[in-house]
Amino acid sequence: MDIQEPEFTSEQVRSVLFTQDAGNQFHILSRTVQSICTTGGGCGTFDYDQTWICALCMLNTVQHRHVAIARLSHPTNLGRTMQDLRFIIIVIAPSRAVR
Repeated sequence: MDIQEPEFTSEQVRSVLFTQDAGNQFHILSRTVQSICTTGGGCGTFDYDQTWICALCMLNTVQHRHVAIARLSHPTNLGRTMQDLRFIIIVIAPSRAVR
């Protein structure tokens, strides 16, 4: 079964993927998932897994979810908790909730 998906532009995805902060010149991801683990003997300190980040966005025009995975050629620093980034995962999902 071949289902036709309505088209969406990269500008539509970009506007939902990043926050709209006029006072900040940098693009900041709106919704992300990143792994955290505890370090030490129960001291309550956390450490981020800085090798990957998953960015989520929801669009009204999308009927089925789309997933893109990019492996960077070199570890890249994209911020405080993403200093050794190797994988970027982007999930574009429909805005309606599935029951």
